[in-house]
Amino acid sequence: MASFNTREPIEEIARKYGKLVKKELDVKNIYLFGS
Repeated sequence: MASFNTREPIEEIARKYGKLVKKELDVKNIYLFGS
């Protein structure tokens, strides 16, 4: 069965990707939405 303790790694990946996108593109905010 898969572990449900995956929030921290996902947040870390999203933050790193967000920093890269903000560095390359002219954006002020990035939002991650999911259910």
